[in-house]
Formats: sequence, structure tokens, C-alpha cells
Amino acid sequence: KPAQYESMTKRVAAFEKQYPNIKITGDQWEFNPQTYMEKAEGGTLPTLYVVPYTETQKIIKCGYGKDITQEVKQYGYYDHIIDFHMNNISKGNKIYFLPSSSYAMGLFMNLDLMDRAGYLQPDGTPIAPKTFHELIETAEAITKETGKAGFILPTTNNLGGFFFTVIAWNFGTKFIEYNDEKPKAAFDSPECVRALQYIKDLKWVYHTLPEEALISYDDFLKRLTENDAAMTLFNNSIISDLTNIYGMSKDLIGLASVPAGSAAHVTLIGGAYCAVAPNATPEQIDAVFKYMEFDYSENQEALQQENDNDNYLSGL
Repeated sequence: KPAQYESMTKRVAAFEKQYPNIKITGDQWEFNPQTYMEKAEGGTLPTLYVVPYTETQKIIKCGYGKDITQEVKQYGYYDHIIDFHMNNISKGNKIYFLPSSSYAMGLFMNLDLMDRAGYLQPDGTPIAPKTFHELIETAEAITKETGKAGFILPTTNNLGGFFFTVIAWNFGTKFIEYNDEKPKAAFDSPECVRALQYIKDLKWVYHTLPEEALISYDDFLKRLTENDAAMTLFNNSIISDLTNIYGMSKDLIGLASVPAGSAAHVTLIGGAYCAVAPNATPEQIDAVFKYMEFDYSENQEALQQENDNDNYLSGL
């Protein structure tokens, strides 16, 4: 990823020029549940790393979270953290992580194909489907008018399940139930079957999905960029990938809320928290906060615009 490497190199150089007493050493490890525990136990975690929303309480429970409460208060963040994040990053009045990035799944639309099928308003905004039933109608009309896929979902490398989760929730599916705090799989249900049937019908009844069943993320992006598919579900990160990597004009991108299902109207949210290695010294923790403020400051906007605007840190 040469563009990301160049962007990171520039940011590090600018930071070290401002703080000559702090030295940044890169670490290309990215959070992985399969490798995290051994790195934490062995004391080889980067001083600063990023974890998904779903992992924080596990890390705290295992004793690998670093108490950064003092620094969070010192740098003025404490009173600005909303309850959702505070419940996720703290335990026993101690804070172990700092919010870094957030996303929510929504409905993406290729405005060129929407326009060709008559789903663009005079002001240029799309007539987005508000329910999953309307999504079928819209996708079917686009396919008939343009000959392109009215709807598309990536399916390989775990993405199929990721996308299916959002659809299934809106059909009333519960994937996990808890009995005395013990999780139990619960998706063997009529609601989950209806969600699966919905996707099957998109393919075989309404013929709005691509012919190929195995669609990688790259192929997924290419199809959206090359006007081979009109709508999909995705989070806001798709915009930078489409525009910066595949050259799609931002003026051809439409976004709306996830459509409502027969049982609910919900979406999937996620994101990342910055974490500090459990063996970090007070001086390293202070350097971490200085770097986070520097990296996410408005002063870095020009540097980030030169590259792919990837706001995720790997490890330092």
C-alpha cells in the first residue's frame, strides 16, 4: 500500500519535527484476535494500536487494558465521551481506550444508474427505497431499464455474513441469546429463513443480483464504479475506496438509511478505539496522546487529502 505508506511517513516526519524529543517507530501488526493474546502476554504489542468496538471488554477482562483515565482527563476528553462509548471503554471508573473512528451501515446508490431508471429527483438526490420491499421494486426496475444488477453484495472473505447480519436483523433475526450470561446460537429461526429467502428471491425471482455468486471486495467496488451495479449496503468508508482507489466521481454517489424490514428498522454500527500497550510508561502514554491529537488534527488535513484518507492507525 504505497500511498498509505507515503502518507504515514509524512505524518511521522511532521510530528517528529514538532516534537523532536519523541521518536516514532512503525509496527505493521494490525489487531487480530488470533494473535492478540500471545502478543499481549509476551509484551510485544505496539505502544499504540487500534481495536474494534467488539473487543474492548474482552481485553479489559483479560487484564491487558492500560488505565489511561488520568490522561483522558488531562487532555480534556473525559466530559466529551458519550455514554455508549464510555460503557464500552471503561470498567470500575477506569478508562482503557479512546474513541478513534465510527461508522454506520447505510444504503449506497450509483446515481448514474438510478437516473437512467428514473429514480433521481430534479435536485439530483436519489429516490431511495425506504423498505426492503421497495428495494426489490427499485432494483427490479433498474435491472429492467439498464440491464445491470439492481443490487449487489460482496460475499467472500466473511463479507457475506457481515452484510447478511444487517438484513437478517431487520427481518427480526436474533443471532445470539444469553442464558445466565452464557451465549447460545439463536439464528435457527423462521425470521432468519425469511431473510435468506429474501436474498434468494433477489437472485432467482427478481433477477436483480449479479450472475456470479462469489464476489470479492475488489470486484464489488469495480462493479459499482463501472456502472455494473446500482445499490448495496455499506458504511461510509466505501466512499474513499471508490473515489481514491477506483476514481469514481463523488457526484455519482448517493447515500441513505438502511431500508426498514418487516420486523425492525435497524442498522449495524462499528468502529475502532485507540489502545495503549499494558507495559507502556507514563512518558510513552503522554507521547501517544500527543500523537493522536496531532494525527487527527485539522493541521493534517492537507497531508491526508494527498493520499487515501485512511484514518486507521496500524501500530506504533
